[in-house]
Amino acid sequence: MKKSNVPEMFIHFLWRQLCFDLKELKTTQGQLIRLDKTGYGNADAGPDFLDARIWIGETLWAGNVEIHVLSSEWYLHKHQDDPAYDNVILHVVLTEDRPVISRIGWRIPCLVLEDRIPKEALRMYHRWMNSRHWVACQSGLADFPTLRLNLWLDRLLVERLEDRVGGMSRLLEKHTGNWERVFMISMFRGFGLKVNADAMEMLAESIPDKLLDRIRDRPFELEAILLGQSGLIPENPEDSYSSKLSESYQFLAYKHKLKAISRVVWKFSRLRPSAFPAVRIARLAAMINQYPHWMRTVLEMRSPSDFFDFLQVELSPYWQKHFRFGQFSEKADTNPGKEWAKVLVLNVVIPFLFLYGRQTGQEQMVNKALSWMDQLPAEDNRVIRSWKSLIDVQTAGQGQAAIHLWKNYCQKKRCLECRIGQHLIGDQARGSGFAKRHQAGKQKGRE
Repeated sequence: MKKSNVPEMFIHFLWRQLCFDLKELKTTQGQLIRLDKTGYGNADAGPDFLDARIWIGETLWAGNVEIHVLSSEWYLHKHQDDPAYDNVILHVVLTEDRPVISRIGWRIPCLVLEDRIPKEALRMYHRWMNSRHWVACQSGLADFPTLRLNLWLDRLLVERLEDRVGGMSRLLEKHTGNWERVFMISMFRGFGLKVNADAMEMLAESIPDKLLDRIRDRPFELEAILLGQSGLIPENPEDSYSSKLSESYQFLAYKHKLKAISRVVWKFSRLRPSAFPAVRIARLAAMINQYPHWMRTVLEMRSPSDFFDFLQVELSPYWQKHFRFGQFSEKADTNPGKEWAKVLVLNVVIPFLFLYGRQTGQEQMVNKALSWMDQLPAEDNRVIRSWKSLIDVQTAGQGQAAIHLWKNYCQKKRCLECRIGQHLIGDQARGSGFAKRHQAGKQKGRE
């Protein structure tokens, strides 16, 4: 078997899953090996597997396991100079091309897997790595048990949420634990969708909390502050509303020492008129006026439909007939659509509930976030439509998990870290001629 055909991560997988011929394991010096405990994977610096328990000859060793394709990589990686590798009790390699002497002067026992690797499993792995299919393992998905798929999707959903709350966590640190402020900024970002999320965050950050609290019961001043700070009010207004708004903003900006963000940060291309920034900002102003405490209101909601109602505020008369300043439209429909409302729930509300519940120890909030995922239907986009031809995707939670699977595992060819890939390659290995020997030894080698 050619050395270059077996990547190190494949050997990691074989060791973790014990998917190799376990009959009469011996070191390259002829000592019998019995696996009591293979150890757990180390994600940090140091040996690959920690806390292993392995019989070598008549001695039970407790320590760590290091894995390489070639044994000489021990020296290539300078392990002989690193004290972190002093407690390595077994070197697992594809080929031993050089004996390894540890930093403390003893020859580390070596297990060679070159003739023990299930070739069919390796061929499957290479097919996946070279596959141009949308999902490399799609032909084998039907063989993955439904129960295990659902459990994997549940785990992927949590991973997805953990990824999504990263920005909120940074905001929480920036604003020293001010949850209300974090939720407001996150809502502003959500209102901007992908194209204007950063601009919306800049807008929210440019307005002090105390100022909004002071004027929240004065709707026109709220619009003046928000639209003025956005930089979207025209320099030469074309109608009376815009003129009055500009005058009000100039006064308030001088009084409160405000500086507007640049209008050039806003994008309009490929946006529906109802998603134009000025209309969205006018809706935010109306919501601030109607709901004094956004976060508390959302935390008390019982279902996603409560949030849909939360968005149904009445805009000021001008923004009921305009998408942009100075552009009257008798047929203007500025009401939020259900799809956009659902996107806000998925991208803002549920991640916030999840983070808030975890950070404050309120498990009911975490459960609410996951429950809301199950109450909403899956989004309709290209990724989810493609998945629906392969697996059952009904709920928003399944959809979000499937998106995460595709973006973070399938596209990156992380098949050996995916439970589907592990199962399918493991099945191939166990059916490749050494299944009985493998199963007999596996019971002892399990962690």
